Amino acid sequence: MAFHWASFALVLLLIASGVLMTRLTPGSADGFMLYQLHKSLGVALLLLTTARIVRRSALRRSADGMQAPTALAQAVHVALYIALVAVPIIGWGLVSASPFAIPTTLFGWVTWPHLPMPTDLDPASRARIAEALSRAHAVLAYAFVTLVLLHAIAAIRGGRPTLARMVPGLRRRSPSE
Repeated sequence: MAFHWASFALVLLLIASGVLMTRLTPGSADGFMLYQLHKSLGVALLLLTTARIVRRSALRRSADGMQAPTALAQAVHVALYIALVAVPIIGWGLVSASPFAIPTTLFGWVTWPHLPMPTDLDPASRARIAEALSRAHAVLAYAFVTLVLLHAIAAIRGGRPTLARMVPGLRRRSPSE
C-alpha cells in the first residue's frame, strides 16, 4: 500500500510541476529549477514503478474473499502501469534528445545519464525529435490523468471493501489484531 500512495504523491507533484513549468518564462532560474525537480520526480516515479512491478510479480496476491475485478478495471490497471513507465521514459528521451544537452541532476545531488542518441544528429534533427517526444509526453500525461481519475472513481464505486484495501485506517481490525 505504501508504494501505491508514494506513486500517487509523485504523480500529483509531477502534474503540478508539469503544469506550472510550462507557464514560467523559458530560461528563467525558477523555470530551470522546476524543470530539474520535474525530471527528478519523473526518475523517482520510474524507479518506484519498477520496484512495484518487481514486487507485484514476486508476491502474486491471493484473491481469497475478494471480488474478481472486471475486465474494465483490469484494463485500466494495466494501462496505469504502462503509463507509469511510458510517460517518464518518454520524458527521459525528450531530455536526452534536446539540442540543449542540459544534464539532469536528481534533486541537486547526482547526475542522471541521458539515453544514448546517435552522435551524427545535427541540432535541427535533435530539436525535431525532442519536439515530437514533447508532444507525446504531454498527450500521454493527460491520458494518464484520465486513467488516474477512472481508477479513483472505480475505487469509490467499489465501496468500503475496495477503499479499505487502499486507504490506510479504513480497514476494520478484527478483535485478534
